Amino acid sequence: MKKTLRVYIYIAVAALLAAFVLLMGGCAQNKSFDITADAFFAALQERDYTAIYALCSPQVASRITQESMTEQYETIYKTLKVSSVQIERKARNEEHERCVYEYTLILRSEAYGELRFDSSLEVLNKIGFYVLNWSPANIVAPMDWNDSIRYRTLRAARGEIFDCNNKVLVKNTYAVTVYANMLKVGDLRQTAEAVSAALQLDVEETLNKLNKVKASGQDTCVLATYVPGELSEEKEKKALEVEGIRVDRSSITPIRHAVYGDAAAHLIGYSTPVTEEDKADEKYASLSSSTRVGRIGIERTYDDILRGTDGLEIYLLSDTSSNKRVLYSKPAVPGQDIVLTIDIDLQLAISRQMKETFPLNGSTGCAVVNDPV
Repeated sequence: MKKTLRVYIYIAVAALLAAFVLLMGGCAQNKSFDITADAFFAALQERDYTAIYALCSPQVASRITQESMTEQYETIYKTLKVSSVQIERKARNEEHERCVYEYTLILRSEAYGELRFDSSLEVLNKIGFYVLNWSPANIVAPMDWNDSIRYRTLRAARGEIFDCNNKVLVKNTYAVTVYANMLKVGDLRQTAEAVSAALQLDVEETLNKLNKVKASGQDTCVLATYVPGELSEEKEKKALEVEGIRVDRSSITPIRHAVYGDAAAHLIGYSTPVTEEDKADEKYASLSSSTRVGRIGIERTYDDILRGTDGLEIYLLSDTSSNKRVLYSKPAVPGQDIVLTIDIDLQLAISRQMKETFPLNGSTGCAVVNDPV
């Protein structure tokens, strides 16, 4: 009886020891998952991409080099103007040989404020080695393999000008714009030579535009603009035969149209796109190249009101250009319209009378309008 009792005691002790070993083993495994995840989060906040790469599984290392991973991180964070990285942890889910950590990536940007992206980190147990199953979504969600970051300016419409009877004097329309879709363009020099031959442009100037836009990460390079009716069908056809070249008539290059020609032109004035010389002035330094600036008359006097503020969109684009995911968007703020006290019908009547009274070139005169009421 005592022997049987002793056996039962041994079995109970063995069971307790086994349970303790399993418990300790489970705790050790959990700790190893957490240690690896902690190392990743710390390296990410320090922006130590070499340390992140060292934590990755062999499968990840076979798909991306350390140099390429570093370049992707730096390109994304530079485009978003990231000043600091923070992690806000959420759920933790362990299943067998893997553990998934849900977290929010908080990027503090000098230009765009606080950007938040929900993501997840997967840690794998590979025969006692705890490694990351890293993906580009760990740079910024929802980035995928072969995605690239792009941005485009959202053009603000310039305010229009009306007379006292709400007849439009100056309105917005669009130039015919020949541009290169940088995602479709092949060799840049060959493209520059072909499109320059089609449109009679300077090859080196065209190539410089293509190189500059490619380096900036934008996906649209404006090569030439024409007022409606100026670009011949023959030139357009030849340009469109070049791979990646497109023609736009409704969105890229805004222009101003004086509805009544030179009537009241001395008062209304005109605007033109900002130049590099203009940008030397702090007032114009941040304007995009196609933004119009008032030069004389009403267009200049009320330029700040008419101009508006451009917006911006930063997005991820797949290598096939079939999937676009926006990371940051700031809508454009259109300029305000202006209503003048002049009556365009009266201006036209006076203009006709002046031409009849002073028909010779170089003749001058003036008109006085009086309202006796």
